[in-house]
Formats: sequence, C-alpha cells, structure tokens
Amino acid sequence: MMKVDGNLALKIMRRAYDLGVNFIDATDRYRVQLPVDPNHVDNAERIVGRFLRTVGRDSAVLATKVRG
Repeated sequence: MMKVDGNLALKIMRRAYDLGVNFIDATDRYRVQLPVDPNHVDNAERIVGRFLRTVGRDSAVLATKVRG
C-alpha cells in the first residue's frame, strides 16, 4: 500500500499556491484499496487542513465531497 509523505505534499501545495493555484479539490478517497488502512482514511483532509493553516483559509477555495 502506498503511503503519502505529508511534508512533501505540503511543499508541493505551497509551491502551487505561490504560483497562483488557490483551488483545492480533496476527498478522503479517490481510489479505494482493500483492505482500507484506517491510518490513511481522511489523510487528504488532514494534510490540506495543515496547509490551510499556513496560508489562511480565506485565501484558498476548498472543494470536497459529502459521500462517494
């Protein structure tokens, strides 16, 4: 199972933001791998939340899904 490097993800989002990207589309799972590792459920939201705390939530647009 692939693991996400949260610090690398933050660096990538920061670089994109610095280049003018301010729209983030997130969900807790775009691709389901069975069995689901409970340590990775909602990981995208956690990382995006960490990022938004660094730039301020009023400076970015966040889209997410209610149910898959």
